[in-house]
Amino acid sequence: ALLAFDLTFDYAVAKQQALQRLGFQLAIAALIVLTVLWMLRAAVTQPLAAFKDMVGRISSAEEAGEPVVEQAPSELRELASSFNRMGQRLADGQAQLRNSNERVEGLVDAAMDGIITVNGDQRVVRFNPAAAAMFGVQTEQALGLPLEVFLPYRFREGHAALVRRFGERGESARAMSRSAVVNAVRRDGREFPVEASISQLTIDGQRYYTAILRDVTERMRAEQEIKTLNANLEARVEERTAALSQANARLLQQDAELREAKVAAENSTRMKSDFLANMSHEIRTPLNAVIGLGHLAMKHASDDRQRDYLSKIQNASQQLLGLINDILDLSKIEANKLD
Repeated sequence: ALLAFDLTFDYAVAKQQALQRLGFQLAIAALIVLTVLWMLRAAVTQPLAAFKDMVGRISSAEEAGEPVVEQAPSELRELASSFNRMGQRLADGQAQLRNSNERVEGLVDAAMDGIITVNGDQRVVRFNPAAAAMFGVQTEQALGLPLEVFLPYRFREGHAALVRRFGERGESARAMSRSAVVNAVRRDGREFPVEASISQLTIDGQRYYTAILRDVTERMRAEQEIKTLNANLEARVEERTAALSQANARLLQQDAELREAKVAAENSTRMKSDFLANMSHEIRTPLNAVIGLGHLAMKHASDDRQRDYLSKIQNASQQLLGLINDILDLSKIEANKLD
């Protein structure tokens, strides 16, 4: 007779044991997979996320931030090192750009001239303190205003078109008028003269215009005072010249009159000298006769009384002759004929 064995129970036990071993193996495999995934996340996913964050900051023009940790496989480590170097260069460039912008801002703010920058729509985007003081408008109030509000009403029409044509011609800079002096208007409506120049610059396709203004009110007032002073001086010089010419003419006339008077005086003196010389000669001749006859008479006088009379006549005649000789000598001196 055949023996019958029931293996159902044994099969069930063996199946249960096999399932237990399989479950244990799957758990170990799952643990290994999770461990590998965690390691991959630490070695690959986190660095890649850091790369992504750095790229995002760079593309949004932010600072690069903290460097990427260089802990990964060699390829990712090299990539992290390259990104860190690029981030450092970017940080250095951004620092230099900030310093340059700060220097430019400092120079613009410290400038003695007014500096106004407008965009393509000719609205103010920069208004330095000197411009604020010049126009009497705070910088915050000026931003966004159209440029033409700083011009007198009679110059506003067509001014925007002139600025656009300047931009279209491609000139980098020029004076705003041939005389380089234009009229501007303060907040209170008072007009004043300024020296002005305009330049243009295109940044990211946007055109900007910058006007540099210098208030020349005091300089023009001084120039006008100098012109007035020069005109007054020229008028006074002309008056003085005319007065000097008249005085010179009078002096010339007086000199001519003096010369004529001198000639007349010389002629009169010569005539007088000639007259005195002639008269002295005419008087001395008969007087010499009187003296000679008196001398002869004294020799033949019969008494003392006659001799006394003749002696007195003789003495008086000698005195008169000496006087006549003196007169004749004086006339010779005046006539330059004295030997």
